[in-house]
Amino acid sequence: MSVAIIGAGVSGVLTCFHLQRLKPGIKIYLIESNASQVGKGLAYSTNDETHLLNVPAGKMSAFPEDPAHFLNWLVKNNYFFSEDSFVPRKIYGNYMMSILDYLRPFITLINDEAVDLTKKEEQIKIHLASGENIYCNKVLLALGNFSPSPVGGISSQIKFHTGYHSDPWKETVFNNLEPTENIFIIGSGLTMVDMVMTLSKLNHLGKILAVSTHGFLPQAHEKTIPYTDFYADLKNCNSVNSLTIKMHRHIARAARKGINWRAVVDAIRPHTQVLWLHLSMSERKEFMDKIRHIWGVARHRIPAESYTILNNIIEKGQMELKAGRVVQITQQKNKLLVDYKLRVNQKTEHFLADRIINCTGPESDYGKVSMTLVQQLLRNKIIQCDPLRLGINAAPDGRVVNEHNIPSDKIYTIGPCMKGILWECTAVPEIRDQSLAIAQKLAE
Repeated sequence: MSVAIIGAGVSGVLTCFHLQRLKPGIKIYLIESNASQVGKGLAYSTNDETHLLNVPAGKMSAFPEDPAHFLNWLVKNNYFFSEDSFVPRKIYGNYMMSILDYLRPFITLINDEAVDLTKKEEQIKIHLASGENIYCNKVLLALGNFSPSPVGGISSQIKFHTGYHSDPWKETVFNNLEPTENIFIIGSGLTMVDMVMTLSKLNHLGKILAVSTHGFLPQAHEKTIPYTDFYADLKNCNSVNSLTIKMHRHIARAARKGINWRAVVDAIRPHTQVLWLHLSMSERKEFMDKIRHIWGVARHRIPAESYTILNNIIEKGQMELKAGRVVQITQQKNKLLVDYKLRVNQKTEHFLADRIINCTGPESDYGKVSMTLVQQLLRNKIIQCDPLRLGINAAPDGRVVNEHNIPSDKIYTIGPCMKGILWECTAVPEIRDQSLAIAQKLAE
């Protein structure tokens, strides 16, 4: 029996580990086209030590049955962090590489691009960009995150301008940076925070303006008294409205006891997938329309040290954050003029930028993803976009669903690909559980 895993980030590596352990001797192909991301994926490939994990080290073990695994690895490798530390992501990337290194004797690692899948009797044929083919019994699509969505109002001329950076994770994003450049950031989430942390490290002095739809700033993690698990009070809710009302009640109850709202959000985190699955599709759409951005701010918090740096830059007047949307970007000599419309009054304002960085977050509508494999699989109807267009349509256990809504017994997916199905499935605490469950399916 053989299994091919396409994508060698955290999801792919952890599934490899569990699969090899569950079924010793199984033939495992791990396919990754980007050599710099093998074992790490996009999130943990950064070399900037100011880009920190957003979860404390004590909760970042790759293995739920061994919660101290990451902490022990840190000690063994002479890193001095506590369980409450927010460790640089590049170090976590090294941790994942150590797991991959352990796996190397048991797997076949292929540095090539998978460009298509075809079914051949009881096997699946994986077409590689090199012209080689891989034959296997089952496939896992562990594709991770893609580059940010294109921004409206941008002409093809601007897209190729040296000052416009459509992908914040390219190494060239801060090439030839002048200390006094004016920088326009599209988006105000976690990627924006990373970009500002880098600028701070570089002692950047120029003006920074971040514009996003709602203008929300990520909140900081704070040490707080834990709040009692209250899933029993939510499990029968079948609407976004009822869930919201009960969440507010618990936040108010926690406040009366001197407990921070963060503890309430953290208490419900282990149950968010079940709550999401319990909602109808219309209710999920309502969540996306009305609650998604608020939940994102409450759920995806940043380390206090990053928050302090960010706020200091804002308070001294170097950086502003506004709610609005980009209308158009035009070239003005060697600079870029951004026209953006404010959310509060629909007034159009302007910003003359030396550099623009797209931090709108990963593209999740697979119909817009340029990856050859994704487009081929959609064209051949091997995969479908999920109804919310947040990833691949699949059963909750990861089996890819075809155009007739029938789950496959040979093609699976995991991690960010499953966002529309499970919602909460992109962070390590969720991926480590999902990888074990999918490995058990692949081993059958």
